[in-house]
Amino acid sequence: MTSSIAASNVHIAGFGVETGLGFGHARLLQSIENSESAARRGFFGKPFEAGMAGFGFNPQVVSLSAPAKKSNGGYHQALAKDVAGITRKVIVDALDSASIPTDSLTHKRVCVFYGGPGMLPEIANFLPYIRRNDKNDISFHRGIRNLTFENHNQDAVARLLRDGLGLRERPISVYSASCSSFAAAYLAYCSVKSHTCDLAIAVSFQHVSLFDLMFMNGFGGVAAGRSGPFSANGEGTVLGDGACAMVLESPAHLHARKGTPYASMDSMVMRQSAGTVSRSTTFTPDFRVIGRTIAKAMEDANGLGANDIACVFPHGNGIRSSDRSEALALQKVWGALDTPVVSYKAQIGYLMASSALVDMALMSGFLGSGSLPAFKCEGEVDAGLGINLHANKSAYRLSGNAGVKIGLGIEGSVGAAVIRSLRWRRRSP
Repeated sequence: MTSSIAASNVHIAGFGVETGLGFGHARLLQSIENSESAARRGFFGKPFEAGMAGFGFNPQVVSLSAPAKKSNGGYHQALAKDVAGITRKVIVDALDSASIPTDSLTHKRVCVFYGGPGMLPEIANFLPYIRRNDKNDISFHRGIRNLTFENHNQDAVARLLRDGLGLRERPISVYSASCSSFAAAYLAYCSVKSHTCDLAIAVSFQHVSLFDLMFMNGFGGVAAGRSGPFSANGEGTVLGDGACAMVLESPAHLHARKGTPYASMDSMVMRQSAGTVSRSTTFTPDFRVIGRTIAKAMEDANGLGANDIACVFPHGNGIRSSDRSEALALQKVWGALDTPVVSYKAQIGYLMASSALVDMALMSGFLGSGSLPAFKCEGEVDAGLGINLHANKSAYRLSGNAGVKIGLGIEGSVGAAVIRSLRWRRRSP
């Protein structure tokens, strides 16, 4: 089932993206089509540091630039100016891709939602000071000066973005664990759909820190060897840096500027599921809540049925219990249908706070081209999950122009979105 452009309430105007595969939406799509994988590096420079942090291995990460930056004798920290700079960069690129002038952001009916955990100090820089407590620390180790509140103030990022982009209001910060960028996109969608604003931007930035690694490792989310989402070989995946911005606009705004939409956000639904983390520290979201969320999103998208969905981009964090819950939910909604399911996290890294927006950028592009690249799995995918994991194969020719994106947060949030390409043309067999 499809609907006309005029019938759509919220349009996707464009994306701005940066991952370990490079800068730009087109670059990301091309890299995945070419089955490329971003370069990885060990997070710790020295083996004893991994042991001090409680790891039996040196976790691999995907950085935005290699080699990894160091800041005055310590591990690189994403300071307020760093985050504001890259966030502004992807927002401007998203506007450029939509042919929307940057000065449009000075208008009153513009909203920006920033998804992420806020500015956190890099606790790896504290490791040398665990058994020290004297004034010489600051004198001999300059890196510790960057661990102050002034460098990790979320309001500072908002002010820098407001001033740098000419916004009337400061961006609104949103945190929903690993569902943060989905939550930011949801608020942007609701703002346009409710006519609160004509132009809404969802943006997020993720920099992998020791805290992220330790937190995810507690749930089995950091791969020690060959692994990735839906893997049959192990548990966890590689964490990565990334940033993404998505511009949403109203039909009136689109008409006034005589623009051409990139895609349509036909529906977005978010729910809260209690009890997602068991006493054994296993992340096990309720598959019934995931299934109901997907079904509601499809119902809101002009009553789409399972046959109308061409592909699915799950959350796919590599945690075995979480991946199984998503697979059960997809079985419940799709039954025996062979809808392709893909996750490129093993190639670009699990971007956590930026994960959902990057997936939306990928899905929108591939729906428009009508061709879905297979994802690379380091080993075999888990065939026992009972879903069509489109991995290590040739590209899949899509039969329709609508896809579903799922988002999960460890704090219990569950989201589902239906995105429809407005540039799709049925390919002949």
